[in-house]
Amino acid sequence: MVVGCKSDGCHYEVGSQKAEKKVELARILLKEYGIEPERLKMFNMVFIEGDKFAEAAQKMTERLEKLGPLQFA
Repeated sequence: MVVGCKSDGCHYEVGSQKAEKKVELARILLKEYGIEPERLKMFNMVFIEGDKFAEAAQKMTERLEKLGPLQFA
């Protein structure tokens, strides 16, 4: 789970856009190594949206529980 600010209100200007590209690349690499890319997701929100952060964390937890532990050969 990667959390970044919304692109239209980011203090670092293009920080969220760069992070999104890196997350996309990481998801591709995960797939190439046989790991479900669904294990990594980026969420964008404002720092005062604590309820949205909690909801995103809960969704990510549920997703990972469904996927189960990593299986290495």
